[in-house]
Amino acid sequence: MCARSLNKANAQPLAIKHSFLTLSALKYSAGSVAQPGQFNLLTLAALVSSWLAVAGNVPLWRALWALPEHNGLRGLLFSLGFAVFVGTATMALLSLLAWPRIFKIAASLLLIIAAASTYF
Repeated sequence: MCARSLNKANAQPLAIKHSFLTLSALKYSAGSVAQPGQFNLLTLAALVSSWLAVAGNVPLWRALWALPEHNGLRGLLFSLGFAVFVGTATMALLSLLAWPRIFKIAASLLLIIAAASTYF
């Protein structure tokens, strides 16, 4: 009866009103719609994983391209397919870390590690 009763101040059912914790959880969830100029966490995970797959693995791509079996169209298709596989595997792992405070730290560490391993 209490959930169905009307709030006299704004004439809305009490069941429709959300608490601050519910609204803040919706604001920062991985599937929420981002404001203009902001990234959704899954969109950011896709950008980070694509960068890690392509630019973060430059030594891997150079080593693969140096193999004798990578001549012609067959080698190019294998490289593209392998890049898609590496990117989707990285995206799957990063999507598990798509919590607001954990994701920033994990993505930053992965980017720093990828930059260091590419340099050395």
